[in-house]
Amino acid sequence: NGVTAQCVGEDGDDPHSNGTSGCSFLYTLAATPRLLSVGPQNGSYADGARISIAVEGAGAVEADAVRVFFGDHECPAASTHIEEDLSNATVIEVDLCTFAASTVPVKVFIDPLGYAV
Repeated sequence: NGVTAQCVGEDGDDPHSNGTSGCSFLYTLAATPRLLSVGPQNGSYADGARISIAVEGAGAVEADAVRVFFGDHECPAASTHIEEDLSNATVIEVDLCTFAASTVPVKVFIDPLGYAV
């Protein structure tokens, strides 16, 4: 999810370290955006499909802080807004970009939070 590991010295100044030199990692659900929904489930560039992606835990973000990937193809976010009917989820609107017809995973990166899971 883009969370940075924290490297510490042998003095163990990191509360998550075991006192040895190295890096630690702490995952917290509160710091990780969560993907709630993607719709519609299919569409095409030729039809002008606009995809709505709902994400929880991102707060108010600008469209230029969001990167949306359909497989390896990045399609720019057209807009973002908070949707009160979805427990204040962030809704990202993406105009589907052109790529070969296929079934692809959807990945959402929100700067500076990381990837939604």
